[in-house]
Amino acid sequence: MYEISQLILLLMLILILTPAVYASYTAAPFIPTKKGDIARIIRLARFKKNDLFMELGAGNGRIMLAIAKNHPQIKVSGIEIHPLLWLIITIRILINGLGKRVKVKLDSFNRQNLKEADVIYCFLMPKPMEKLKEKFKRECRKGTRIISRAFPIPGWKAQEISAGKNELPIYLYQIK
Repeated sequence: MYEISQLILLLMLILILTPAVYASYTAAPFIPTKKGDIARIIRLARFKKNDLFMELGAGNGRIMLAIAKNHPQIKVSGIEIHPLLWLIITIRILINGLGKRVKVKLDSFNRQNLKEADVIYCFLMPKPMEKLKEKFKRECRKGTRIISRAFPIPGWKAQEISAGKNELPIYLYQIK
């Protein structure tokens, strides 16, 4: 028979692994963006004063925090479905004193409205990118910049592609 401590450990593993498996199946597994790619993402974003940057699948918050620290003139928002990653981002936001400009929601990006975003970043698998294409068309305003790491938006022509030797491509799209 299981002891209470073993049952608690099993429950904790289930609570941690279930969202990770679900996120991997519906969007993408958690793979941190390389620090060197953040500069390419920022360059493609072409931030303007008061832009709202939104990350779909915020992971550990690396990109959100780098952008918030280097671009104090913009607001930063993220959406993360995994409770443990959401907690990590939330703690990092508080530790860095960015709570007034940086927000992260614990939710699925499929349930979030994207209409306020000026720049959207995602590092998602091809299947969710196909679904997001329709959401982008419905909800994004003219001029919204969409940046996708590694996987293009199926059927769309990228405005620019940042790629180099041993680098994953990063695609820039703009809603017309």
